[in-house]
Amino acid sequence: MKISWTPTARKTYFEVLDHLARKWAIKEVENFISEVEHILEQIKSNPEMFQASRKKKNVRKGLIT
Repeated sequence: MKISWTPTARKTYFEVLDHLARKWAIKEVENFISEVEHILEQIKSNPEMFQASRKKKNVRKGLIT
C-alpha cells in the first residue's frame, strides 16, 4: 500500500517537528518521528484498523500523540 500525505498533513507534520525542536530536546523530536513511522507502517499493513475518511473511503487517518 502506498502512503500519500495531504498538503495539510505534510505542513502540520513539519510544523510539529519545528515546534518540538524549539521547545523540547532532540530526543522528543526523534520519538515523534519514530511514532509517525510506526503509525505509517501500521496503516500500510492493516489499513482497516484506522478510521476511513468521510470523503474518500480508501483514505485512512491515524492520530499521533
